[in-house]
Amino acid sequence: MNASILVIDDEESTRRLLGGVLGQASFEVDTASNGMQVLLKARRTAPDLMIIDVNMPKLDGLTASFHLLEPGGPAMDVIVVTGVANDETVERCEAMGMFYACKHAEFWRDLTTALIEIFPAMAEQIVAQTRPVGTAPDPVPSRPPSREPATLLKTPPRIGMSGRPGTIGSPGTSRPPLGVTKPLRMASLVRSRVRNRLQ
Repeated sequence: MNASILVIDDEESTRRLLGGVLGQASFEVDTASNGMQVLLKARRTAPDLMIIDVNMPKLDGLTASFHLLEPGGPAMDVIVVTGVANDETVERCEAMGMFYACKHAEFWRDLTTALIEIFPAMAEQIVAQTRPVGTAPDPVPSRPPSREPATLLKTPPRIGMSGRPGTIGSPGTSRPPLGVTKPLRMASLVRSRVRNRLQ
């Protein structure tokens, strides 16, 4: 059975592009257009991965992710995608153990890195499908939105880290976590996982 991915973005062009590329890489892909839809679909289908935009109508992507990653929720990885780089978003992704990628020129490289880490056995298919898109003249799936960012939760619920070596927050981590390197200078990808949660 192929790994499943739920793509959530309020831009139809982004959903089509990501869904098409991931489908060609042999993933089972479903889509949603707002945070309320993702709560219903993710709880019903329990996808292996969510790729979710931050700024969406009805419920923003971070708030939806916080609800789904609460104890007792479906076990999944999350890649948070946003058109506007923001220190607060990076910090919340890091605290929740989620990947992060910004819609800029290196978006496909960052997305590919996250996908390969989550699905290492599918590395060849992932690279074969994402590399051509990443080298296109206009590789970013959509431009940053002009609307104001949605209100986010002030305090995320407590989530347990996976505790595996090489994971942010785990004993024995040999390399420093990726994330905010200087004020207002953030890494494109926060490397971290949530698999085991506090019960």
